[in-house]
Amino acid sequence: MIAQASSPSLNLDKSLTSLKPPRHANVLAAHKGAGINKPSKKGGKVLTRKQKLRLEQGREKAEERMGKMEVKVERVGRRREAVGKRNVSGKAEQLLLSSQHLALNLSWARLIYGDV
Repeated sequence: MIAQASSPSLNLDKSLTSLKPPRHANVLAAHKGAGINKPSKKGGKVLTRKQKLRLEQGREKAEERMGKMEVKVERVGRRREAVGKRNVSGKAEQLLLSSQHLALNLSWARLIYGDV
């Protein structure tokens, strides 16, 4: 640590300039809870009767909507399965027809050109 130069007019003891500051925590330093804090509410808001009724009605409507949504999701799942089965069977039929078409063309080519 470099000692700060003092004015030559001061008559100081030179042993004081070589001292190091103490290593303990600074008492004046800011701590975690320092500053202005908004007081926290202990109990929470007390709802009026009308507010409680509205809240309950909203929850009931949400439950109804969730029930309807579950039915819709199930219906969509069943439709998706049906479409998937149709697509798979349709693709299988297309492959079968294309392979039959290829075999027919190959047989015609053998008839016309001989053994290919």
